[in-house]
Amino acid sequence: MARESRYQSLWVGLVVLAALAVFAVAMLVIGQETQLFVPKLTFRTNFADASGLRVGSPVTMAGVRVGSVRRIILPTDPTSQGIEVVMTVNREYAARVREGTTAQLVFLQMVANEKAVDLTPGDPEGKVLPPGSFIPPAEVEPILETGRTIADTLEEITADLREILGAMRRGEGLLGKAIVDPEFGNETLTRLNTVLASMNDVLLRMQRGEGLVARLLADEQYGRDVTARLSELLEAAGRIVEGIEQGRGALGRLAAEGEAEQMVDDLSAAAASIRRLGERLDERRGLVERLVADEELADRLARNVDETMARLASITRKIDEGEGTLGLLVNEPTLYDDVEQLITGMRRSRLVSWLLRRYHRKGGQREAGSGS
Repeated sequence: MARESRYQSLWVGLVVLAALAVFAVAMLVIGQETQLFVPKLTFRTNFADASGLRVGSPVTMAGVRVGSVRRIILPTDPTSQGIEVVMTVNREYAARVREGTTAQLVFLQMVANEKAVDLTPGDPEGKVLPPGSFIPPAEVEPILETGRTIADTLEEITADLREILGAMRRGEGLLGKAIVDPEFGNETLTRLNTVLASMNDVLLRMQRGEGLVARLLADEQYGRDVTARLSELLEAAGRIVEGIEQGRGALGRLAAEGEAEQMVDDLSAAAASIRRLGERLDERRGLVERLVADEELADRLARNVDETMARLASITRKIDEGEGTLGLLVNEPTLYDDVEQLITGMRRSRLVSWLLRRYHRKGGQREAGSGS
């Protein structure tokens, strides 16, 4: 029995020691988290509204936690305004709480409306505030102004959204018409799908290397060649434009002062002549009018033209085939050379020249006698 009693006492002692160890560790963790065992100094402030603030809410300075909210006091006096907040600041940071330090409420989580007290560092030349001092709250004008700006912006966005939704509800615009008119919406979607399919087909062809653009993308040498040709073409175009500006060539002469005006005058004169010709045709004067009015004359002229064209075709064919003197002259270069040499020899011959001059004088005398 004594032995069992000792075992039980031992187990009880071990359990108690384990519980004390767990409690100590928990206290250390909680103390480290809440800075429970850190020396603190107490300060006070006042806010018009303490919504979102609770006991234990952090007190920060420049984004660093320096303490926590200890008490939130609602005055019982109806004439008192504001909510008094008592907060503690770790002693190591108390030297930063100086004259000029202010307190303001800031959001920790906008959705949960959880807030904290943020202290601004005081004037480095100012005195350190003693424990229990009142820290004035920051002016709310900038905060309110920011809130007004945000509210105005939200109001404008809401008004724009209301206008857009109203236009869509009335069926205005492409999206509104598509929503109000299902048939139009389905047709638009069909066209959009067709366009997307066409674009997909073009991209697939480009991936396969089909087409000029795909070849330019895939073949670097071809792209460089095309670029070089385009550069040459642009340089040539530049030279042409430069020549025109300098008055070279037909276009340059036209671009020069006075040349274009002269050409316009010539074209005007030609147009006037064509107009007069049209007026004569309208008045039924001249050969054209006779051809239009006299069918027999038109038929006879047409037959004569046909016969003339047939004879010209026959003569041309004979010349081309080398028939006759003219055909030999055209197709036989040696004959032409012989005739040229003969004429040259006759011109150089004194006897032939004397005979030609003599017969020429006799011919002139004979014509003079017949004329008298």
